[in-house]
Amino acid sequence: MKMKTTQFRWLVTMLLFVTAMVMPSVAWAWTQPEGEGTEAKPYQIGNADELYWFAALVNGELGGGTQNTSANAVLTADINNNYNTWTPIGFGDSYTGTFDGQGHTISGLGGLAYSNAPYVGLFGNNSGTIKNVGVVESYFNEGMCVGGVCGYNKGGTITGCYNTGQVSGSNFVGGVCGLNENGTITGCYNTGKVSDSDYVGGVCGYNNGGTITGCYNTGTVSDSYNVGGVCGSNFKGTITSCYTNDGSVCGVDSGTVTDDCGVNTAYEFTDGTVCSLLNKALKKANASVRFYQGTEYPELIKNLPSLVGDVYQISNKEELYAFALLVNNVETSANAVLTADITVNTGVLKENGTLNNNGSGFEPWTPIGNAQNPYTGTFDGQGYTISGLYFNHDYLDVVGLFGSNSGTIKNVTIVDSYLHGQQFIGGVCGYNLNEVTNCSYTGIVQGNETETYAGGVSGCNAGKITNCYTAGAVSGKKGIGGVCGINGGSIIACYNIGTVSGTQYTYNHPR
Repeated sequence: MKMKTTQFRWLVTMLLFVTAMVMPSVAWAWTQPEGEGTEAKPYQIGNADELYWFAALVNGELGGGTQNTSANAVLTADINNNYNTWTPIGFGDSYTGTFDGQGHTISGLGGLAYSNAPYVGLFGNNSGTIKNVGVVESYFNEGMCVGGVCGYNKGGTITGCYNTGQVSGSNFVGGVCGLNENGTITGCYNTGKVSDSDYVGGVCGYNNGGTITGCYNTGTVSDSYNVGGVCGSNFKGTITSCYTNDGSVCGVDSGTVTDDCGVNTAYEFTDGTVCSLLNKALKKANASVRFYQGTEYPELIKNLPSLVGDVYQISNKEELYAFALLVNNVETSANAVLTADITVNTGVLKENGTLNNNGSGFEPWTPIGNAQNPYTGTFDGQGYTISGLYFNHDYLDVVGLFGSNSGTIKNVTIVDSYLHGQQFIGGVCGYNLNEVTNCSYTGIVQGNETETYAGGVSGCNAGKITNCYTAGAVSGKKGIGGVCGINGGSIIACYNIGTVSGTQYTYNHPR
């Protein structure tokens, strides 16, 4: 079944007419969030009252003629709406701003303020940018153009979003987006149940000239007509690198569905197969999102640093953790620079250099790169400092800011940190296979009492360490060095001014 263009345009016109008829005339008193709604100072939405205020601003419901469809906003916390009645953002006029969920979720969206409304979802009508938000534990069960994230994406962009709740309606129903007209949907997924009477898709109900890339569905999709695991109907649109485990990729196709789309088994969504395929496509498309392999299915990496060219720009703790997740699960060759000093934990060490509070309350660090997936890119600290790394485990190997490195680490200072493992422990890198230069570490590096190979810069070096120094305390059983525990490569112009203690093969590397 294929909708003719004239019929489609008529339907959209009627939807706009109905919208105008049902738009509310009352104003509600909600809480205005901090911010100005500009790109530089977006509204900071941290609770349900502030979310409602933002929806009212976009929809023109604040009274006094106040409306701003282009207002920008970010979420600063997960929000639970507790199934209070909801009016979608962009209920009538298209939303044209940028809404960044920053990896947070919105739950408890349910009953609509107006029955049989067009454009149903967290957003109704979008011509702007919606990104990095998850709609969870929610349901939408009426209306036309219904999606968990957005009902009608009219030339807009939806990136890094997902839905886990139930979505149903009368026509054009999708887990992420109901109707995508000349819009772009990238790196999104649905795990919830999607159902309708016509044009139903796990990701998108009806794709009219739009582009859908690197998306997937593992939810149940059911309907009478035009049903697809990814898209119900693709009319002159393009669907690339999308996957489903329910039904066909596309119910009806008069556009382009590329050969790399597929129907995959449930196991392939859990063993990393689909995750790898998605990320390959997203990287090729230079998309701003990536997946990592969760326990049940691929999950979006939150707080992924922004890309400038092919270099990730890391400016805070959350982005540093996200970069570690990216390297360890997806892209070992990812390049990055620090753009600011970063504090992971505060006060890890006492003034006398010993561990504070026995480590209680500190967020543990996950080293970048591991024995199975060594880091192979270039990481440039640009002279910035990372403070407060904390890792404490007797039986884990290859520990440091980086675990295993086959790339280049340079120009980074690490202070106020505590790293304790079984063997191959270094302040900068646990096991270096290539290059570490112009780096320093101040803190504790400690191995257990059975094995060790610990060093202030690197536990084991089979590459090259240049112009580095350490201060603090390095200890363990054997293979203990102020700069490097065991060396099979080269160490040039490096020194240590801290203490070194061990029972075998110990060297201080003095200035």
